[in-house]
Amino acid sequence: MNAKIIEFPMQTVRDWEAIERIIIEHCSKNMFPPEVEDRLLGSMKSFWEILDPNLNFSLDISFPSYLRDADMLSIQDQFSSGISRMSGEVLKSFTTRLFNERLVREIQICYELGLIPA
Repeated sequence: MNAKIIEFPMQTVRDWEAIERIIIEHCSKNMFPPEVEDRLLGSMKSFWEILDPNLNFSLDISFPSYLRDADMLSIQDQFSSGISRMSGEVLKSFTTRLFNERLVREIQICYELGLIPA
């Protein structure tokens, strides 16, 4: 027996406005010139948008005919929540690491260009 296709939307918990506030606060705290703040916000927003994919996939699961509908729905729910949770955690950890490394590199570039006094 085939069950309904289970959809797995990857709901991201990324909030650009919160990140933007952190970057602005960091720039202010370190007295970076306004052009550095603008450069960081522009480059990091573009990078953030790349890291925020709308990942969706589905599985078509075949169940044995002896399972009741309620059992199939229960199994579907367990698969759905387990896979979403696991992949969401892995994806969030990976993108956070990439984002932080890129931000540090962007700040280094600003130093190298002389936009931030050494």
